[in-house]
Amino acid sequence: MSVFSRALSRPGQAFLGSKLAVVVVLAAAIVGTTTVGFAGAITTGLIYACVNNSSGTIKIVSATASCASNEILLVWNGEGSQGPTGATGPTGPTGPAGSFTGTFTSPNGQCSISVTDTGIVLGGPSCPLQIDASAANLRSATTTRLESGTNTLILSGGNTSVSSGATTSVASGGPTAITGTSVSLGGGCLPVARVSDFVDTSVTPGVIITGSARVTAC
Repeated sequence: MSVFSRALSRPGQAFLGSKLAVVVVLAAAIVGTTTVGFAGAITTGLIYACVNNSSGTIKIVSATASCASNEILLVWNGEGSQGPTGATGPTGPTGPAGSFTGTFTSPNGQCSISVTDTGIVLGGPSCPLQIDASAANLRSATTTRLESGTNTLILSGGNTSVSSGATTSVASGGPTAITGTSVSLGGGCLPVARVSDFVDTSVTPGVIITGSARVTAC
């Protein structure tokens, strides 16, 4: 608050130092007893008033008004300076899990990941797909299908197992090769016969006399 002109009398000083003085000033502005002065305060951000030295009466005036000889001009800010930043509030509760639907596409447009309510599609018109992990599981509640436009190759550095709770079908439009140091079909009961192996046909069904050392079947 800035005060201009000569000093107030003791009654005026006492009045200005009280909370009542602030209430009187605000009330005078609100009821419109000095409309011009209040409008000027809104425009400039400053409030001008003439304070009577004897009675302490405050009269809001315009910025260009002159106070009487027994009054002192009082000027103060309509809005104070900004206070310090408050303390950080507590962390709010965790929001609900979000959902996503849409497609992510690579910069060259060849690879994409599409997520919709009907399924997830990985790939693109010319996009190799590589899964590199310490362990990978492929599970399906119904049908699992592995399809390739040309060659399909499954490699393992250790054991490779393909199992099904019902029927397992492996089909190819050309030659189908299953290789390994040991291949077991249906549990691996006996060696399977090769083209040059001997089969005892004196009994029914025939008994394989010699067979593959690496492929067994039941």
